[in-house]
Amino acid sequence: MSTLVTPQVGHLDAALSNFSKGFRQNGLIADALCPRVGVPRQGDKYYVWGREGQQIKGTTLRAPGAPAARKRISLSTNPYFCQSHAQACELPDESGVEVPSLRQGRVQFLTGLILLEKEVNCASMLTNAASFGGNTVALAGATQFSDPASDPIGVVEDAKNAILGSGVQANTMTITPPVLRALKKHPAIVERFKYVQAGAIGLVELASVFNIERVLLAAGVTADDAGAPSFIWGKDIFIGYVQDTAGDMDLSVAKTFVWEGAPGTIGGIGTVIGRHPDPTAKSEIVGVDFYYDQKITAAEAGYVIKAAVA
Repeated sequence: MSTLVTPQVGHLDAALSNFSKGFRQNGLIADALCPRVGVPRQGDKYYVWGREGQQIKGTTLRAPGAPAARKRISLSTNPYFCQSHAQACELPDESGVEVPSLRQGRVQFLTGLILLEKEVNCASMLTNAASFGGNTVALAGATQFSDPASDPIGVVEDAKNAILGSGVQANTMTITPPVLRALKKHPAIVERFKYVQAGAIGLVELASVFNIERVLLAAGVTADDAGAPSFIWGKDIFIGYVQDTAGDMDLSVAKTFVWEGAPGTIGGIGTVIGRHPDPTAKSEIVGVDFYYDQKITAAEAGYVIKAAVA
């Protein structure tokens, strides 16, 4: 007599979902540049920065009995849409599925893959010169920071001045390891610390030189099918104004919209665990899901320096 085996339905694991929500991968900076903003719908229009807050039309005075003046706020012409970004893998019973650290290790691995793709998409968006209108410069030859005769301080100052037109000061600058190597030995940078700095020049010192709040090292790497690595952010520099804890209406160069009510998640990120549908596999399946969309929300508050080094 045969027995019908019904596959066990997967379940949302709250503890591992919260672990996945809090996990960050060293070297990845997408969340620092595109802060996460929770949204109630999977797709909708989003607020973009406009000049309304800098325009005084008429007066704010209101006569007794008269209604207050109406003000419009800019909405995007294209909506965000928080797509599901998911990865899954098997955990064989022989590995010891009852060991919590093994499941957590799988979740960390899967979350890392999702965040890696998120980083690649963020870099593609924020290093696209076309996204920022005239707020961009492409360096070549003697103007690249790898040339001792170049003027990195002047180039960054021009970028900061361009962003000032949005009404805020740039507070974030990203550089990659090739750019960091060039700046650490650039005569214009070394000269600033010749008599006051005994150790190596790092990110803190560069933030001081460029008079910007923070300099982030974009050290994320991807590998091709042959295993050859390359830096995700290449040799470009991004400068912008970023709100550390952005909301849906405040000014920040870019944001990550996260669908908080997405099914099978806790606040847009979920870890689901279930038995393999084939009982002979003797394993469970662990899956991680993240519903998000990254958008530029204040193009005037960003600036791209292309090919900063040779």
